[in-house]
Amino acid sequence: MANVDFGQIPFEVICRFGELGKTEIRVLSYLYACRNQDTGQCNPSRKKICTDTELSKTHLSTSLKNLENDGWILENIDGYFNLVIPEKVTKTVTSTPKKVTESVTLVTDSVTLVTESVTKSYENGNSHIKELNRERNRERTEKEQRSATAPKTQTFERFPEPRSDVQTALWSAFLESRAKMKKPLTEVGYQRLVNQLARLPSFDINDRLIEAVDRKWQGLIFDRDLLLSEGNNAPIQQNNNFKSTADKRDERAISSFERKQQLRAKVEARRIGIS
Repeated sequence: MANVDFGQIPFEVICRFGELGKTEIRVLSYLYACRNQDTGQCNPSRKKICTDTELSKTHLSTSLKNLENDGWILENIDGYFNLVIPEKVTKTVTSTPKKVTESVTLVTDSVTLVTESVTKSYENGNSHIKELNRERNRERTEKEQRSATAPKTQTFERFPEPRSDVQTALWSAFLESRAKMKKPLTEVGYQRLVNQLARLPSFDINDRLIEAVDRKWQGLIFDRDLLLSEGNNAPIQQNNNFKSTADKRDERAISSFERKQQLRAKVEARRIGIS
């Protein structure tokens, strides 16, 4: 560090280290170690201070500026430092002026009035909200009671019979079944049904109505019915080209069984031939 082995720091300065930061204490202690006892000046260069204290130039400049602002050092034009002990700042509490006291009292009264007003508004608002909630609950209860006592009727459009041979009772039962499923027959669906029945003059619609109500079907005419109607409206029994999903499944099962039987026969024949 400096060219001396020891430095003298006044006892008062040591007792007031609590007013300084860590970096300021390091810099001030270094300056006291470099202080000339006769002249009271310190003449280390900033570069040497940075080297000995391992501080950067920025931190050193900041610390010196803080020490000078607080009155601990005085930097001369020649770059020398004079070390001084500033007067200790003591905090004194003075009595509050009368005007300030009156202002505080006025503000306190205003806050009290505002608080009372807000509290009253809050209470009025709460009472109003409670009254509205009671009214809504009363209306909801009355509505539920009316709904519970009112007879439940399913409303749906009753279309006329799509063909003259359709029985009225079966047709009404089909319409009611659609309404119970919440899928009532629409105008578009009714017109499509009328057009389909016009293409199937020999189709037994009454049997299909019974089956639709029993199985809860939404439709009456399917694609297979329209396919079977092609070619002079051939009946279902005479059309051998159409195969249902069940028929195809049965055919696959029979074919698989036959292949297994053939495989067993080959294995048995081979076993007999080997023996």
